[in-house]
Amino acid sequence: MSSIPVKDTGIKDAIDIIKIVRILAAAALLILANTLNVTAFTFVVLSVAAALIAGFDLVLNAAAAIGEKDYFNYNIILIFVAVVGFAAGCANEACLLIIMYQLGSLLLGYAMYRSRKEIFSFIPDDGSDTAEAFREIVSKPTALKSSVLTKTAPIMDMLLKAALLVALIYAVLMPLITEMTYVMSIRRGLMLILAAAPASALISFPLSAETGLALAASHGVLVKNSEVLENLSHVTAAAFDKDEVFADACPKLASISSPILDNGTFKALAAYVAYNSQLRIAVPILAAYKGTVMPQYIEKSNDIPGCGMEVTIHGVPLCIMTKDVFDARNIAIPEKDVRGGFTFYMAVANKYAGRICFKENVNPYAQAVVSDLKEFGGIRTVLLSDDSEGATADFAETVGADEFHYCCTSEKKAEILEEIKTSLDEGEKLMYVSAENGEFHSSADIDARVGDDDGADMRMSSVGVFGLPVAYTASKRVCEIQKVNLIAIVLLKLVLLILALLGYATLWFIAFIDMVLACATVLNSIQVTNDSLISQLKNRMGSRK
Repeated sequence: MSSIPVKDTGIKDAIDIIKIVRILAAAALLILANTLNVTAFTFVVLSVAAALIAGFDLVLNAAAAIGEKDYFNYNIILIFVAVVGFAAGCANEACLLIIMYQLGSLLLGYAMYRSRKEIFSFIPDDGSDTAEAFREIVSKPTALKSSVLTKTAPIMDMLLKAALLVALIYAVLMPLITEMTYVMSIRRGLMLILAAAPASALISFPLSAETGLALAASHGVLVKNSEVLENLSHVTAAAFDKDEVFADACPKLASISSPILDNGTFKALAAYVAYNSQLRIAVPILAAYKGTVMPQYIEKSNDIPGCGMEVTIHGVPLCIMTKDVFDARNIAIPEKDVRGGFTFYMAVANKYAGRICFKENVNPYAQAVVSDLKEFGGIRTVLLSDDSEGATADFAETVGADEFHYCCTSEKKAEILEEIKTSLDEGEKLMYVSAENGEFHSSADIDARVGDDDGADMRMSSVGVFGLPVAYTASKRVCEIQKVNLIAIVLLKLVLLILALLGYATLWFIAFIDMVLACATVLNSIQVTNDSLISQLKNRMGSRK
């Protein structure tokens, strides 16, 4: 089974080979310029030629950025530093800056390619809906936008502008108040600008988000974008609809029993009661009746969510209700006919006529999902059902939900979700997993849907619900990795700034180290795939299937 291709390998190899040849040619030309006995003018010409051979693409990128008025683009900064370096008499260092940056970018490109190849290997390219949906998600421009990067970008921008000002003051004033030469002050000022420039390592943030999205998708959970993935890491409460999430939309008719009616008559009367009903128990009742219902005989019909349904035929009331309703209406049920579980009773003319027992087809992964979310995230789980209190309580106990709500209409669900969200502390998130259509929008921070609702924050199949704990754990790990990478970037920037001011670095060293850090953060970003908790969850999932 092949995986989703990242890029045409032949094209990438050709591009890399050309880049390597350019780097080698530029290095050879620079060596010749330094070893041959040439004039100063020839030396500068050879150095400039070497820099152009290695970095003409950077010049083109810088020109394009200027055209887009992106004046603080890294390519512009790099070319600016190189040009000023040449003008200040640091030709060797300026040329090496371009060569070492290109070498570092080559290494970074390879690290990115290998990492994304590993990421995409999680999603089998078998023509399935999952593979196609994942392609569509990651192809959107804002799909991998990181909030960490969004929050730090303005700070990085301010730091760069401040560094430009400080570098200018430093280059002008230091020779006036110390014995430092202008060449040295300009060189250190340029190093200061490079050290403060937006780090290439920031490329790791979208990559880590993509890793989390791929892990979730490989386990059947399609997360809309990195913002939803981040919200998922802050989920402390999860509400689940029972129907079509933890159980089939329609229960199965297990048995019928009547002390006064034959099976055919009982099924016929039950079918008339269920004919106009919207309750899910109506479907199996109608399916069990093989005759024809004459709707013109039905005078009145009424549904009571969680309790049952009732009709009037020729002035005679008929109902299929729970035992609680029968008790409230003083309709006696023989003790020997009382059953627990998912059972309803029928009355004709307010007299007991028999019972109907249903069987739930429970999602085999429901209990595992609830227990894993509790164990790995301490997540509070809430069950929402339109069934009676007793049936909902039994089901909640079966799947291990922390709390439950019964007789839930859409309006009641919306109220319950709002109450749960209000009870959460600041920064905590609520996830709602349902099979509702796109017209229903809850107040939950994440609307997860079982089905093909493209508007949902997360979507999955009923089997894909099993992957929720992996998606949650992956989101937590992605956020942790992004924080670690950010700390590493900030610390390195501070070190480089200090080295630049003290003169213990070079232009090419600062640019190359920045690229090395980028490679390290990229490799760190895909470590989420080796997370011990995720591996433990995978093993559990494999043993449960």
